[in-house]
Amino acid sequence: AGRVDLTSLFTFTVDPATARDFDDALSFEARGDDIVAYVHIADVAYYVPEGSVVDREALDRATSVYVATGVEPMLPAVLSSDVCCLQPDVDRKAVTVEMTMSAEAEVRAVRFYRSTIRSDLRLDYEQLEELFNGTRAAPPDLASALALGRPLSEAVRERRNRRGSLRIS
Repeated sequence: AGRVDLTSLFTFTVDPATARDFDDALSFEARGDDIVAYVHIADVAYYVPEGSVVDREALDRATSVYVATGVEPMLPAVLSSDVCCLQPDVDRKAVTVEMTMSAEAEVRAVRFYRSTIRSDLRLDYEQLEELFNGTRAAPPDLASALALGRPLSEAVRERRNRRGSLRIS
């Protein structure tokens, strides 16, 4: 109750190829001359009450640690790799940031709310790079989303660089 149903939006995740916990996803849509960018974060707080044993342990761990032999997750695997994982074709609870932006990436409006999403596609960084390089064809829904999102990303990067951001390679 009280969640915004965003399951009809084309939504995708981008994570390392070896990742098992997909905790954020993206959606984009055109709205008049503006672009609406949605950032969806898995709503772990729905399942992990503040101050609970799991919450305190996650606070102590601070992050999942990836090493050559595996991963030590911040949260129990049943949460991080299943219940809270934004896997494709499964309805999941999320917290969404909805940003209405101009084509120049000027933020016109921002909303935060709890939502229900359904990821349509899981991408890894190598696949995304192949799409950007033109060595892999994007399905139509993904191509449309990237056509909206990529120019926004470039505009944000240009603005950040003009303001003197630190660039680390």
